[in-house]
Amino acid sequence: MESFVSIENASLTFRRWNNPSPQLKEAVLATFSKQKSVSEAQTFECLKNINLRINSGDRLGIVGLNGAGKSTLLKMIVGIYTPTSGCIRVNGQVTPLIELGTGFDPELSGRENIYLNGSMLGRSFNQMKVIEQEIIEFSQLEDFIDQPIKYYSSGMHGRLAFSIATSLNPEILLIDEIFSTGDAQFVGKAQNRMRSLLNNSQIFVLVTHNMEQIKEFCNRAIFLHNGNLLRDGDPTEVVDFYLETIGARTAASKFGEKSQSGSNISQASQLDEVSRVLKEENTALRFKLSALQSASSSGETSGLLAEYSHLAKTLAAEVKPASHPLLLISQVQRSGGNFLNTLLDGHPELSVHPYELHIGHPDKTNWPKLNLDETPKDWFNTLKETHMPRAFLNGYRRRNIQDVTQDDRQQFLLPPFVQANIFEHLCLLKEIKSQRDILDAYMTSFFSAWIDYNLGKTKKKFFTGYVPRLSQTNDSLQRFFEDYPDGYFVSVIRDPRSWLVSERMHTPIQSSQKLDITAWQKSCDAMLSAKEKFGDRVKIIVFESLVLDTETVMRRLCSSIGIDFHSALLTPTFNGKPIKADSAFFSDQYAISDESVHERIHLLEGKEREFIEKHALPIYSTVCLQRFDQQ
Repeated sequence: MESFVSIENASLTFRRWNNPSPQLKEAVLATFSKQKSVSEAQTFECLKNINLRINSGDRLGIVGLNGAGKSTLLKMIVGIYTPTSGCIRVNGQVTPLIELGTGFDPELSGRENIYLNGSMLGRSFNQMKVIEQEIIEFSQLEDFIDQPIKYYSSGMHGRLAFSIATSLNPEILLIDEIFSTGDAQFVGKAQNRMRSLLNNSQIFVLVTHNMEQIKEFCNRAIFLHNGNLLRDGDPTEVVDFYLETIGARTAASKFGEKSQSGSNISQASQLDEVSRVLKEENTALRFKLSALQSASSSGETSGLLAEYSHLAKTLAAEVKPASHPLLLISQVQRSGGNFLNTLLDGHPELSVHPYELHIGHPDKTNWPKLNLDETPKDWFNTLKETHMPRAFLNGYRRRNIQDVTQDDRQQFLLPPFVQANIFEHLCLLKEIKSQRDILDAYMTSFFSAWIDYNLGKTKKKFFTGYVPRLSQTNDSLQRFFEDYPDGYFVSVIRDPRSWLVSERMHTPIQSSQKLDITAWQKSCDAMLSAKEKFGDRVKIIVFESLVLDTETVMRRLCSSIGIDFHSALLTPTFNGKPIKADSAFFSDQYAISDESVHERIHLLEGKEREFIEKHALPIYSTVCLQRFDQQ
């Protein structure tokens, strides 16, 4: 008898609890107290009135974004979930490759788990006995098969699960993503076996993000979105419709426009689909997305690239080029430049790049010099900031991840491949005549690709970036003003006594107890030289004044560069969210502290203070005379 799967008006509803604490305890307490339980559940309709018949000979691909209901539909066919309404009829033995290794007992050996897992797949002891040795050999676990699997690596665990699930001749084969665990040799064997299974099964259903696999292996495809079946038909037509639909929906969501796809997808919410998926804190997905442009991408990752690159191109087509002056902050590190950057962060007229702007070439402290004869890809490869993919994956942070708690990391939804698509699109919109055109495209692409950027819809007057020590590198400041004659250069000077203490605390191994203020002196010389050469385009701020009288300094800075004062300038923020006041996320206070002004100076020994007061304070006084708020 031929196999088939018949799904008639099937819906599946889950209960989602507002309060994740144990419901049993609350229910008992509520019964005795005659009070309503605080853990009320809301219903969530995962699949909605699905009508689908899959016949023998069908090779069905299922496409849709994360959360569309693809895997849930497979689990309903298997019988893991029972429809809330409607019915599902299955004729034929189902072999699911959905969650490999489900039901493994870690205390049992690999051999014992072969029989346990086989029984869960509906196979008898005698059936498994016949194929036991073949499973062991294919999994390459001959030397470990009688060891408890709790000692297996994740790769060994995956190989055993895959070998068991694919050793049986399936009538109805359900696949949720192509297997990619193990070394290259095993992955090649696995892919060959997968092709054999597809050919031998009467029905197979494939869920994947790889659109090319859908077109290659399937003779039919469906598109699920938000639990609805939107399209059923030829794989190429369904895939094209899917990519066009999610692209139009995403553009509508990000830019506040109406979808033009013509589908029956409901009006897009404020956040687009990519933002919704990433906000689920799906680390595995973030890892795949952060590696999309890697040459070593797996088949699954390549599939995500095909899916999301179409979406990124659609977003790019909606981005309008912007050309704003650049407000650049630079001075020797440990002088408060990043602190100033975090104060400017929340101002609605500024697009503030977080932490440090690493576009220098060949070193981040140099202003870039680009070859205008190269291609947009070449320019992006030169300018791209290598730490941004890590921030996208793990959250934005100032220091090494082991030094920072989860609460100290800030969400940073900027997929690198989206920025690359937008940058290349902007570079192709007009003829590139200067390096400024390229830098404008880079800064525009950065803030356009930052999905959860809170201040993206306000009218901007400046891009803002922080580049420590740039003013001290040969010709860098000159090249900056050649690119941005309408820009401003802001430099922060700090009392040399508190600077030395802070520098020692920041780099204790290098600094030790050496009395070395060379870097501070070099920064002062650069400030004076820049002020003399570029006049009012250079703004010098005294760190101590910035800390002790923040509002006065920020009001005068706003007035001098032509922007309105805003209350956000009084609180350090990241993407508009308050962060700890030392800008390194290690203070217990969100308010600005004057500890670095008053207390750290006393940590110097008497002779050190005498030396600095004699050799550095005169320079400090000279530079302070050039501060913009005293002129």
